[in-house]
Amino acid sequence: MGRPGGSARTGRQSIPLLLAVLVLGCIGVWLLAVGYNPSNGAQGDFEKYHLVTVQQYVELPWRTFLREMLTASGPVFYAVLGALHLDRGELARPAVLLMHLGSTGLLGVLAQRSRLGVTVSLVLMAAFFFSPFQLGPALWGHPETLATLMVMASAVWRLPSRSSPGRDPQGWMTLWLLPLTVAVRQTSLAIVAAQMLDDLQQRRYRSALVQGGVSVALLAALAMAWGGLTPPPFHDHLQPSLRTGLVALAMLLPTLMAGSVRGALRPGLAVLVRRWLCWMPLMVAMYSLSAPFERGGFIFSRFDALEADRLSGFGGMALLSPAVIAAVVAWCWGAMRANALLSVQILGGCLVLAASNVFYVKYVDFFFWPLLCMALVRADVPGRKALVYSAACWTTVHLLLVSIVYRT
Repeated sequence: MGRPGGSARTGRQSIPLLLAVLVLGCIGVWLLAVGYNPSNGAQGDFEKYHLVTVQQYVELPWRTFLREMLTASGPVFYAVLGALHLDRGELARPAVLLMHLGSTGLLGVLAQRSRLGVTVSLVLMAAFFFSPFQLGPALWGHPETLATLMVMASAVWRLPSRSSPGRDPQGWMTLWLLPLTVAVRQTSLAIVAAQMLDDLQQRRYRSALVQGGVSVALLAALAMAWGGLTPPPFHDHLQPSLRTGLVALAMLLPTLMAGSVRGALRPGLAVLVRRWLCWMPLMVAMYSLSAPFERGGFIFSRFDALEADRLSGFGGMALLSPAVIAAVVAWCWGAMRANALLSVQILGGCLVLAASNVFYVKYVDFFFWPLLCMALVRADVPGRKALVYSAACWTTVHLLLVSIVYRT
């Protein structure tokens, strides 16, 4: 039996979150009306690929649609919009923005059930909503928005509510909703695998087995229909490159381990330097021997371009980017050892990203939020608050980045 007044207190705490969703929704509608494009290429990809694919679903038979999909993503997003007759841009975009708003509200529910407090929950919701690599795809109809909504819904359903703390969090929705995301965006497999590791740690063997089996079955069915892991027009899209995975590792480690990485400086500067010297040769080898970035690359592609002329006599070997990545790993090494599960989850996401040498921050952002939600549920209270502030910094940095680089 819950404590007296618990339901009323929970209801009062939900009011600010509901108001925040309404305010953010109004802001989103305004941004939609003015054509705001916070992430470079979001509008172009929508008009050239995503909207065309929705129209293909409406016009073509199912088997023909699967073979001719003009996208590298799965078919579910386009099937949903097509089934709702949202094959026009003025209809599709508000629907996808509504999905993003739904994910924001669900994240607030997750924060509330995790006892983060109203203020911290509002900070987390704002950080997620305004993250340019979530907001941009939401304003311009990208499939990641639906996949993120499904991930958030699964995460919230998995948590027992305060009014029913004994409820089994392995309900039917958790067994199919999260695996279905791989048919929206194939890279969601890393998120499913991360959740399976959580389930195995908590001895939820049925949940892990079913989710893994459904995910693999869906991917296998798509691969048989496509003759590969992407639709035929994008068979050359997958070009493995460790460079992409290493950059993602450098971005995810310090942000997702914010709750414990602060103690990494306790061994002293000399220990950190020795760790850096140990990691540096390996990072140089893996980075320099992997395929260079064709597009994107964040600041690391700029480092590579800066070094290209000066180090051409050494076979084009890169030093600056590996030095930064090695420094991040050295700094986070203590936290990685203390958080083995989170470390493996991060590495899994980085390996999936390494399947393509096209590196955009939005691909990392797609993994950042689900992994952060999993860490929020596991961490103690100080660690959870540090993660929320880390998410706020993540969004602030990327908003500054797009303001400088992607002026529209």
